[in-house]
Amino acid sequence: MSRLLGVLLALVCACAFPTLAAADGLHITNLQVEGGEESWHSDNAFALSWDQVPAPPTYPQAVLYRLYDSEGNLVAGPVRNTQAVLAIDLLEVPPTPGAYTVEAWLEDEEGRWGPPAYATLRFDDVPPSSPGLDAPDPGHVRVRSGQPVTGVRQGEHAMQPGHGQAYLRPAQIRPEMPC
Repeated sequence: MSRLLGVLLALVCACAFPTLAAADGLHITNLQVEGGEESWHSDNAFALSWDQVPAPPTYPQAVLYRLYDSEGNLVAGPVRNTQAVLAIDLLEVPPTPGAYTVEAWLEDEEGRWGPPAYATLRFDDVPPSSPGLDAPDPGHVRVRSGQPVTGVRQGEHAMQPGHGQAYLRPAQIRPEMPC
C-alpha cells in the first residue's frame, strides 16, 4: 500500500511540477561557441554546438534559445527551431559590440524541456586604434595602442637596421611589457 502511495505521489508531483518531469528529458552539455567562448569575434554571426544527454539515437523535437545583452535584458527569443536540432548554425547578435549570453535548451518528443545551458558570445567589430611604435633599443620594440590586448597573442615585427635587408622576427605580445 505504501509503495502504491509513493508511486501516486510521484505522478502527482510530475504533473504539478513540469520542471521536475523535465529533469529526465534531453539536455545540453558542453555547449561550445565556434571560435571560442572567450574570444572576441569581429562578426556578429555565431555557431553553437553541444553534446546531448542522452545521446542519439534519441533526438530532440526542437532546440530553443534566448539571447540576453550584457545587462541581462532579453534581446531575442525564445526562438524555437525544429529543423536543425543538433546545433545552432547561425545565431546573430545585434550589431552593437558587447558580450551577450545565450540560453539554450532541448525539447523532447513529448514536449518536455530539458535544463538550460549557457554560453557567452563576444562581439566587437570596431578595429583598435592604430598603434604607435617606440624603439629606443634595436632589440626591443614597444607598441602603444591605448587598447587592452584582447585575442592577439603573437605575431611578427619587421626589423630593418640601417639600409639593410628587412627581416621578420617572431614576437610575443604582452600587456605592459617592460623594454
